[in-house]
Amino acid sequence: MNSENTQNEYFNISNIQSGNDIRNEISKIKKTMSELENDDTYKETLKNKYSSFVDKYPTLFDKIISKTIDDEKLDFMLSMLTQIKTGEKTEFDASAAVGKKLFSEHVEPRLKK
Repeated sequence: MNSENTQNEYFNISNIQSGNDIRNEISKIKKTMSELENDDTYKETLKNKYSSFVDKYPTLFDKIISKTIDDEKLDFMLSMLTQIKTGEKTEFDASAAVGKKLFSEHVEPRLKK
């Protein structure tokens, strides 16, 4: 399977874990990170230990270990994912909610200047 097909698999909502499962994995990664932070090779150790997560969510993993993730936005997005998975929201409604939140945080303030 080529990398384009593999990458597209992860954009299919049915192939993505629930928001709670992802949240739990992130907690484990952060806990291990704090235990290994003084180790020069902690990034490689984390990549090896959580290789399945890295394979599925490489950008998310990189943002976590580089500490550039916005936990509040991530939590909101994972909540939307959970609501999609449980049938509380459609993909369209969740996408609209995320878009509205990002617009109000990033675009709207600049329009008011």
